[in-house]
Amino acid sequence: HIPLYGTIVALNYNGECVASMIDLSALGWRLLAFKGKGAYLNGERLDISQPISSLESQLVSTNERSRFAAAGHDKGFDRLLSAHSLTRTYCDCMGHALAIKGSVGATADFWINRWDIAASKLLVEEAGGKFLEYDQSRDAQGRSRHCVVLGKAEMVDHVADLISGQQALMQG
Repeated sequence: HIPLYGTIVALNYNGECVASMIDLSALGWRLLAFKGKGAYLNGERLDISQPISSLESQLVSTNERSRFAAAGHDKGFDRLLSAHSLTRTYCDCMGHALAIKGSVGATADFWINRWDIAASKLLVEEAGGKFLEYDQSRDAQGRSRHCVVLGKAEMVDHVADLISGQQALMQG
């Protein structure tokens, strides 16, 4: 009875994603993007490219700490939570949708499968945001695992810097 599940679809042509969708049917949200044509939520164009007045006022979404630890970034997760009090945990599909539509400033999603991010890159870039593949490695079974940060460009850089330890902790 938690309506945060969804369907993720990406269409690749000649190795490039040309159309993508995240559908959160329980919430009535359908995010669509077409290469060079923009990103849309239920038919309304998305634009998350506006400058941010205050990084501290932006929500950040993550997946669980155990995923960051599996990717070797547990200290980065701890730094992010220590520095940014407006951090919430959402499942992949929901966190990505919230970042793409601008409800959260950025989402950091670590140790996930390719299919979990297949649609997000095109969606966020067509909405005017940024997609950063932070790290890629393999699990014990040899499967590719990805670590990404996506959302409003300034927040993506801010979150990535906090995780990597490149930015001083926020005050307050």
